[in-house]
Amino acid sequence: MDLFRLGLRNLMGVLLPGAILVLVLIYVVFSGAFAVGLHMESSILDRWSSIATLFLLSYLVGSLMRMNSADKVDEKWARYSQKKLRRTGKSDETFSKDLERAWEALKRDPDAVPIPDEESVEAIWRTDKFPYPVWHFYKLRLYHPEEAYRFFWGYRSCMRSRGGSGKEFFNYCKTVIHHSGRQLGDALVMEIQTAEALVRFYAGTYYALVIGKWMLAVLLVWQGLFLATKEGLVPHYSRIVATALLIVVAYVMQQMIVRRFRVFRQKEVDTVYDAFYLTHRHATSCPECTLGHLQSADEQYRARERLLNDAFTGSRGRGDGFMTISLDYLVSLMKERSREENFLSSIYFAGAEGDHPYFLKNERVAVGLSALPEDRAKTEIWKRHPKQQEVIFVLNGAIWLEIEDAAPEKLEAGTMQAIEKGQCHRISPVNNQDATFLFVKTNPAEDPKEEHCHLQSARANG
Repeated sequence: MDLFRLGLRNLMGVLLPGAILVLVLIYVVFSGAFAVGLHMESSILDRWSSIATLFLLSYLVGSLMRMNSADKVDEKWARYSQKKLRRTGKSDETFSKDLERAWEALKRDPDAVPIPDEESVEAIWRTDKFPYPVWHFYKLRLYHPEEAYRFFWGYRSCMRSRGGSGKEFFNYCKTVIHHSGRQLGDALVMEIQTAEALVRFYAGTYYALVIGKWMLAVLLVWQGLFLATKEGLVPHYSRIVATALLIVVAYVMQQMIVRRFRVFRQKEVDTVYDAFYLTHRHATSCPECTLGHLQSADEQYRARERLLNDAFTGSRGRGDGFMTISLDYLVSLMKERSREENFLSSIYFAGAEGDHPYFLKNERVAVGLSALPEDRAKTEIWKRHPKQQEVIFVLNGAIWLEIEDAAPEKLEAGTMQAIEKGQCHRISPVNNQDATFLFVKTNPAEDPKEEHCHLQSARANG
């Protein structure tokens, strides 16, 4: 990180707003004194000690300006910006209700979130509050790649808390980025600090202009009070005109900052969230990160992730390959952990619905693994797949495959059998012995995916 560049930027961001106010103060003092007939020596400013004093004073005043919240400037932008919306006859209460409805729509399934029209998008942009969580989600929905939109979906409750603010999560994102900067470089950190410094600079400048404007207004009144008692009115008039022009310039600059402030602050928010996505989207493969960031972090998802992580680590420790997972070790883990969490007796590796972070999501084929007898509570239920064809491939052991209108068939390791669409079927272990089979289904996204059948078993138990 370029500490000199960072320090210089922060120094100027504090010093310049303070210098504006100090210069206005000097002008007010000298002009006010001149109005009452006092003539102050300006040569004092040529002394090095005075320059150093002015420098320190500017930094102190700038620091005080920096303490003012940028939110107030942003609120002024919102009031100014919403004038356009008020011309439609809507009230502030209506804006708030529209914003809440837009947020409520984000509590559905991510694919079911409606795409708002142009007017709604503009209303969300103009009424949302820092760090603009509602606007950010619709921006992701409209303008970002789908993976970025889905990445943030699991953070919705963090991005907008009950009070309507997500500042805590916003600051957390910055902390994660700064931490990741040690491994991934400082470019994103510098970009965030640049955007943040720009916002703080303009906010400080705004407050300096507001205070300076009122100081100049007091001076203008002071000059007017003594104008009638002085001879040689031209120079006094010129000072009054100069003061009035400075007030106008301060007001115009103040309004320019207000009208553009949301753009600068939105750039800061975008930079933080984009950097958080870039540094944290690897969460499911990073041992330092929490589990399940790419999908909804429910218990089953995390349990399957732990299972595959442990299978990978254990396979490597057993010498079965540095970059592979041992099938035997994976099956043994599935059997062991399914005693407490039965759903781990089967696991999908591909399909339409993600089960874990290493999932191959697609709508053409589903691939899964089932361990018997642990999974028999599900496999022994008669069912059919109206939209899918299925192929059963036995990896080890032996299974009974029963299909309607056909005699039960015993499949041993290395054999396979196809099940057509709509055929009722069920699978059982032979003599309740260990067996593992791989199943492949077509069209996993088409509904209905599965229907129960009620057939009498033609096989004798055993």
